[in-house]
Amino acid sequence: MFNQNQIYNIFNQQQIQAQLQQMQQQYHSQQMWKVSDCAKKLDDFLKSAEEIDAQYQQLAFAECCAVLGKHMQRQM
Repeated sequence: MFNQNQIYNIFNQQQIQAQLQQMQQQYHSQQMWKVSDCAKKLDDFLKSAEEIDAQYQQLAFAECCAVLGKHMQRQM
């Protein structure tokens, strides 16, 4: 059981480890949610691309390449 005194807890290694573990679990959960959300958005994107008429698909491809190019420039 942890001491409720905040001053004591700054030196309590068990409390520090428990808080660190909780923070790591929260971070992991957030990242896993982001991965799942990203995959869902990609699926939505691909489904929306399938709905574009064939005569406009080349234009859509060019627009998507432009967006990818902008993102790649930001990463460099």
